Amino acid sequence: MSGKRKRKSETEDATGSLVTDHEKLNEFWTGRDQEVLYLQAFLRQKRIPLALVHGTTGVGKTRLVAQTLNEFASRMNELHLNSAESPGKVLVTYVDCRWHRSESSLSNALASQIASLSSETSRNLVCRSACDLSVLLESVPEKSHLVIVLDGAEENCIGAILDLLNSFSSESHFKGKFLQTVLIGERPFSNLCGISIEGRAPLDAFLSIHVAPYTVEDLVKIIVGHYDHTYPESFALRSLFVAVAQLVVETVSL
Repeated sequence: MSGKRKRKSETEDATGSLVTDHEKLNEFWTGRDQEVLYLQAFLRQKRIPLALVHGTTGVGKTRLVAQTLNEFASRMNELHLNSAESPGKVLVTYVDCRWHRSESSLSNALASQIASLSSETSRNLVCRSACDLSVLLESVPEKSHLVIVLDGAEENCIGAILDLLNSFSSESHFKGKFLQTVLIGERPFSNLCGISIEGRAPLDAFLSIHVAPYTVEDLVKIIVGHYDHTYPESFALRSLFVAVAQLVVETVSL
């Protein structure tokens, strides 16, 4: 009797942990709470001007950045309206440097907070964005927090864009305005950015965030664990969810 109670208790403890994981999965569109915390900390830290967000194609980098910035901008702009001592309005600008622009949902996600500065190819990015960003930066109101997102910028473009941003940061008319940049790419380009910025701006640190897909084991643990609690006798149902989990991961990895 006591043995059965012990096993039941252990099962409930384990299942409870798995259910918590399942609930966490729905907490922020795919459970990337750690990456979200890193981005939120970056946005609050004025001494870190650059964040690098990297991961394989289709893993959800753009949406992660979009939803985090949307939440941050909404919260800070509400504070700006309700407080005379607010740090200023948050402005978000998105530059889509990717060949496959249709993949991006950032413009829809942030709506009015985004000035969409897109280029047909990465070759046009430097000349077109330099012009558009110049106009944008000059028109930024005082006491503003401007976040510029460069999605998919190639190596030969990043240096020129960072040069532009750094030059505006050092100009007198930009004083009192706070500028941060988020670079989204498939692979970590920390060394490249360190070289590109060296000697051009006071960059003491940058934040590097890797967005990785869930493994088959992670999905099986979350999905099977959750439904094992609901339907303890249904082995066929558990097997079905294992197959679905594997299919999801294989599709994302393509």
